[in-house]
Amino acid sequence: MRLKVRLFASIILITGALQGCVGERNVIAPPAPSGLVVHAWPEPVFAQAAQTLQWLPNAVPGALVVAEKIGNTPSQLIPVDSVFTDSAGNARFAALPSDRYAFRISRDLTAAEQQRAGTALGGTYGLEGFTTATLDATGGMSVSGELRGLSRGSLLISEIYTGVTRPSPGALLYYYDQYLRVYNNSDTTITLAGKLFIDAMPGWNDYPTFGCAQAAQYSADPSGLWAQFVYKFPDNSDALPPGKAVVIATDAINHRQFGNGIGFFDLSGAQYEFRGAADVDNPAAKDMVSVGPRDGGTGLGHGWIGFNIREVVALAMPLAIDTLPFKTDPVYGQNIGFVRIPTAALLDVVQWTSTYQSAYPPCPAAVYSDINAAEARVLAPDDSLAMHRQVRFTLPDGRAVLQQSRNTAADFYAAPGTPFAIP
Repeated sequence: MRLKVRLFASIILITGALQGCVGERNVIAPPAPSGLVVHAWPEPVFAQAAQTLQWLPNAVPGALVVAEKIGNTPSQLIPVDSVFTDSAGNARFAALPSDRYAFRISRDLTAAEQQRAGTALGGTYGLEGFTTATLDATGGMSVSGELRGLSRGSLLISEIYTGVTRPSPGALLYYYDQYLRVYNNSDTTITLAGKLFIDAMPGWNDYPTFGCAQAAQYSADPSGLWAQFVYKFPDNSDALPPGKAVVIATDAINHRQFGNGIGFFDLSGAQYEFRGAADVDNPAAKDMVSVGPRDGGTGLGHGWIGFNIREVVALAMPLAIDTLPFKTDPVYGQNIGFVRIPTAALLDVVQWTSTYQSAYPPCPAAVYSDINAAEARVLAPDDSLAMHRQVRFTLPDGRAVLQQSRNTAADFYAAPGTPFAIP
């Protein structure tokens, strides 16, 4: 029986796994007792490289599969066992107790493999996947997970905090200490001026007036992300050296004056901030510029706020917004339009959903899968946790290389916010 699986993100960093090898290795697992089988297969674009490496079709050999029991919330994952895949891409676990499990699947390429595959790899240095399943006592079950190629990329969102609806003095709810941290994952200095932050059409639920069929025109578009809210880094933005990061805050102020619990960060040192009519300006923080078809300063009067049940955000190259495909939707109103950010311009895409249960069933996809495979589901409404990108390895000079597999479920985990920490 093949289980239907969902993708989540893990908070467990898989350490000591597969880094720094300089020659060939023998990690093919010997036969194990029959039980649960996890099959690892590479994404189609890796097929030529896999053939050059003489892997069997539709198989990733020598991948480390770590089984983790899912706790009370998806952010609570408890490692219970780990197995390497065999030459057919199968990891065979002895019988695991009936429960909900997450499976992280990792495969780094050795120096010898990278040399052998050559240009077929592009910039790929490894593969990563993540899947979950609920196991029962019948035995003989199997699940499978697609592994996507890992590459350095350039600008990445290394941490993002959208908080929860926390009471605060003088306000019913408090949203304004949200932030994201942008990290230079490359080996060269990157110009930030003109680069875009996209608050894209979020993942949707099957609402009576605007359901999954209507949402699919946005979420199932392989040509890019549709968005109302688009912001650009100002022209006076500083260039970002390799291994450095900047923080963009909803409000670049000390939020501890409004509460001292989890969250309520001191963001007065943020290098950039979103602006709105109700803001107090921090002159030390450069203002992100709203350039989308809908005024980005209208978010409760404080600029960008991520409070959708299912969120999609992205970083992109500079674009002339008025030249992009544009359309309006009757549900939103003829004066509210969407522009499409082309796939080729996207630098990083992050999608996630809270564990909040809507009365309406979720639509199957928030983003076309080739753009980003799956949304993370690591934040519970009462967590007040941030989403952190996995550190894949550290360079000899101490710089972290963050994981980018184009699968938010595999790349992120939940932990307390650390807005100014360098990964």
